[in-house]
Amino acid sequence: MPHFEGLEDIALERVANELIAAACGRFGLTLIDATFVGYPANVVYRIAAARGGEQAEYALRICDPKSYTTPQLEAECHWMAAVARDSSVAPPEPLSTDGGQYIAEVSVEGLPVSRRCAMFRWLEGDAIDEPRPQHLRSLGAMTAELHNHADTYAPCTPVDRPNANWASILTNPVCMFQSMISPSKSS
Repeated sequence: MPHFEGLEDIALERVANELIAAACGRFGLTLIDATFVGYPANVVYRIAAARGGEQAEYALRICDPKSYTTPQLEAECHWMAAVARDSSVAPPEPLSTDGGQYIAEVSVEGLPVSRRCAMFRWLEGDAIDEPRPQHLRSLGAMTAELHNHADTYAPCTPVDRPNANWASILTNPVCMFQSMISPSKSS
């Protein structure tokens, strides 16, 4: 499993369980259950947890330690929270720590480098075999709304994340295409 290279299976399970529990604690959650979802670019777990006496499901994203910086990840979560607040698009809303951050640096014994973790409300969905016209219309409308939101969004602090704009796309389309398909470049 990426991000935990070099660990034996038994150590991997212990480290993953400790990391999940510690991350939940940082977001004020009491862990009930965790189910591995996948690792296309980051390790993701579906979390059942209690918060304030209510049980809910969350997505824990354990970020690749070699990818984006903490400020870049914070900026992404701030934008997702703004989309949830200022539009009709329903993204997975990020949770914040007790200190108000969206990204928690979590260390556990056995991992040489701490992991940056983000927690989001779990969104239920249905898998479809093949998109139908109504799915594509909905996707187009949502994409347009996200573009409109991005045109008016003003982050509180400057963001040093890579920018995918027309100039960068058209300057070197081969590099842009390669970065879109390379899993090591995703957030």
